Amino acid sequence: MKVVQQTIASLGSPIWIERLEQPYSSTAVIARWRHVNGRLQISTADAVRVCLSLSTGQQVRHAERDRSLSKDVQAGDVLVLRAGIPAETAIEGDAEVVQVFIEPKSLGQAVSNTVMGSLAGPTSDALKRAVIQLFVAARHNDWRSRYAAELRLRQVVRDLLAAPVEITAGPCPAVR
Repeated sequence: MKVVQQTIASLGSPIWIERLEQPYSSTAVIARWRHVNGRLQISTADAVRVCLSLSTGQQVRHAERDRSLSKDVQAGDVLVLRAGIPAETAIEGDAEVVQVFIEPKSLGQAVSNTVMGSLAGPTSDALKRAVIQLFVAARHNDWRSRYAAELRLRQVVRDLLAAPVEITAGPCPAVR
């Protein structure tokens, strides 16, 4: 996935990175970064990105097309970003982030639609639980829990991104 290489080029090497593979399906990648004042520029978002913050106190500004999002991030916050849309994200402050990159084709046709859809999906307890469970299971090499958590995460992300658009966003300011 090109988005993984672009993330590494923008933020540096992750602390940890690992492929997640389901039998008979597309691959996904999970990685953990620690960085200060990062700027992530994605020109080819060829994967859905699920971002879990492990730290508190960062200001995140995310811009794509004519939409933007600015957020004070807390530990446990989860953000889902669609594939197929060039984007820029600026992070102010010390940040520790887990990102899961999922190929859109493994999530279904409705999710693969890059023209429609919200800038970022609203978080839910189910999404937070699935990402945290996947991260913990992957770090502990617990294959059974990892498989179950990955299936759960894919389903929650599929449902989230296939839902009708309800979020409105303002004009996209330049991310500095």
